[in-house]
Amino acid sequence: MERSQFTDISSFTVQGRLLRLYGKQKKKPKALRVETKQGKYYIHLSKKLRKQGCSGLKKGEWVWITGSLEPKGGRCILKATELRVIAPEIAPSHSTNGAPENSSSPSTQSGKVLICLKSSCVKRGAKGVEKAVETVICDRNLTEDITIKPTGCMGHCKKGPNVVVMPGKQRYQKVKPSDAPRLISQA
Repeated sequence: MERSQFTDISSFTVQGRLLRLYGKQKKKPKALRVETKQGKYYIHLSKKLRKQGCSGLKKGEWVWITGSLEPKGGRCILKATELRVIAPEIAPSHSTNGAPENSSSPSTQSGKVLICLKSSCVKRGAKGVEKAVETVICDRNLTEDITIKPTGCMGHCKKGPNVVVMPGKQRYQKVKPSDAPRLISQA
């Protein structure tokens, strides 16, 4: 069945420098931000890790994190199941080449994929398109950059499923799940 291919949960391993802990209680943070050579990641902590407490963690320490990629609300989140502090000599070399940290991110503007989920488009496969777009976003680690927003009728119901990719407001009609990689490259 088509549904089973989209419920597969991937695992990840990240080594990087701890930038910040998030949560109401300092002794039990719910999430953290880590900087790696590939970029900055916001990672949720599993309940097991929260109970263990991460009060010993300090900003700037090198950490090794493993976990799983879980779909949630039209996007995927990184959920850590194991967290270790690693020694600086074990940590990968992390050179900034003298450039400021903010110059590595090209733009703060995030993309959106608007998908019509009214009955006419759903009959023509909009749910499958939504799942395929969500999977591509997760596979490319773009969960913080691109969001999926279900919308009402966009008109042109007989040419559904209808999708709009922002920024730029490119409109697509008769979209198939196989078109998802092309749509994400436009966002």
